[in-house]
Amino acid sequence: PIDKVTDNKEAFLAEMRAYADEIEKKYGVEIGFGEDFNASFVYDYTPTPLESCLNMKRSLKIIDRELARYPKGMLAQLQLTEGHPMWIYLCDSISGIGEDVLSEAGGLQNETFESYIVYLNCHMISDLKSTIHHEIFHSIDDYLMLGEYWIQDDIWNSYNPESFCYDYNYAQNQNNFDSQYVYNSDEAQNGQTEDISFVDIYSKSFPVEDHARVMEYAMCEKYWKTGCFQYKNIRSKLQYESELIRKAFD
Repeated sequence: PIDKVTDNKEAFLAEMRAYADEIEKKYGVEIGFGEDFNASFVYDYTPTPLESCLNMKRSLKIIDRELARYPKGMLAQLQLTEGHPMWIYLCDSISGIGEDVLSEAGGLQNETFESYIVYLNCHMISDLKSTIHHEIFHSIDDYLMLGEYWIQDDIWNSYNPESFCYDYNYAQNQNNFDSQYVYNSDEAQNGQTEDISFVDIYSKSFPVEDHARVMEYAMCEKYWKTGCFQYKNIRSKLQYESELIRKAFD
């Protein structure tokens, strides 16, 4: 059965393509699924195209709602080369095939010679909202790096404890259960807040993941109640990123 959404998959896909076209026009992005799916630019992971009609409809609705959070016209400016907007691909899975990567990713960001690309694991529907903002910020991060307002390592690291070093390895970080310096760690609970600098353990994998995680937490209201931005270092990271974004986009 086709997820009980429709008895005519061809007609359903045409309806979803029309909805995706509306999203593209509103936000200045490209949406890829079905025949438009392209995974030829991905390394270390294998994305598979989304087949579930139910998840496709849900995912497009979530994407539409979340892209509306960005200032009008901002995402349309997120181009590697002029005339080539960011692509968003709907995936059923994103499986790691390398030794130092995640076994299954919620999202993935890449780029061609022309466009930024975001792959979304729509099978993980409950995490899709936060994944959208996480992966989009990876593209924003790259966009900043190509201009004059990039995230400078020395400034970013000034918001981390002096002795801290990122894991620089996804697999190692995945097996790392050390919550030191994370906002909900025992340190924070015991009032040792000066060195609290991360929203979660994954943020300690690579600087770029820390960059994206901070913005992901800021863009999703489910994280606001955690109180993570009350900590000086985490809030400073968000303020720094926001300042650069305002300068880089019109």
